[in-house]
Amino acid sequence: MIVIDGNAAEYNVNAFSNLEELLVKVMEDALEDRVVTDVLVDETQFQEEYPNQAGEVETSSIKRVEIKSVPANEFALGIVAELDKVVALMENSSHHIAGMFRNGQEAEALVLFTELLNVLHDFMGMLAVLRNEYVDAKEELFEKTVEEVSAQFESMGESTSKEDWPALADILDGEFATAVSCWKGVVAIMRGKLENVCEE
Repeated sequence: MIVIDGNAAEYNVNAFSNLEELLVKVMEDALEDRVVTDVLVDETQFQEEYPNQAGEVETSSIKRVEIKSVPANEFALGIVAELDKVVALMENSSHHIAGMFRNGQEAEALVLFTELLNVLHDFMGMLAVLRNEYVDAKEELFEKTVEEVSAQFESMGESTSKEDWPALADILDGEFATAVSCWKGVVAIMRGKLENVCEE
């Protein structure tokens, strides 16, 4: 038996050789413009621990698969709500890391600094995907903020290569924190546009 968002589907579990085939077929036929949030196999949560693991799960011993989903727009709106927290985290982290550099904790500060840059990279990537998917117009604030953050990347890279930790601390505490804070406005615009899309 296959259940999709609480409704029994016409498919039979054993008509598919593995779980991946089943999920691909269901997503193609019944989940257009929706995002799968949960897959339960015989009442147990299934989550891939590595790519294509679902292709290794044979359906011969499965009795029931339940798939839960939400509209893609609502899912995106939920992500945008979390991005506010990420901006606050990055802003606070930049001040904290700057303090560590000033206190002579360079090794620990460099580890956190690298993590901060990774978070920022992922954040910008996620925002770019959401903007391309859900926002028609080119947002001037988005472009301007990307430019400001990129400029700080360059300055921080120079300070790091020279191992000029006081200069790096000053950038983190000042221009970088300010540039990161500008993402709040971008996230607010994105949220407003997504809310409009969800109401349509």
